[in-house]
Amino acid sequence: MRTAIPTLLLAALLAAHPALAQELKVASTATVESLVTGQKGKRVTVRTRSGQELTGVVREVTPRFVHLGALAGREFFDAVVALDSVEAVIVPGVLRRQGGQVGQHGVHAQPPPVALVAQPA
Repeated sequence: MRTAIPTLLLAALLAAHPALAQELKVASTATVESLVTGQKGKRVTVRTRSGQELTGVVREVTPRFVHLGALAGREFFDAVVALDSVEAVIVPGVLRRQGGQVGQHGVHAQPPPVALVAQPA
């Protein structure tokens, strides 16, 4: 039992490590809806055309709206954002390997964000 807890903690840390995260792929046919749907259950930042940024967990996506839960700074609140007002979806990025090291700042560096910018139709 004494080794089970440290083993579980190590497994959780390895699973959540940014160097092991999956790289984001954007297809030429991608839409804001498909990009946000691909992030369902994950924490993202949505920037609206008015410049407001909302960070939360993608709970649900419909053709017209995205439901964000557990908003940063407002953990007990949710938000529903109209997809046509979304200018960018910002997701945590993946550190790139450079010279055998992970990123420029070592293994413990925060990954740079990746912005998915939606082009107006």
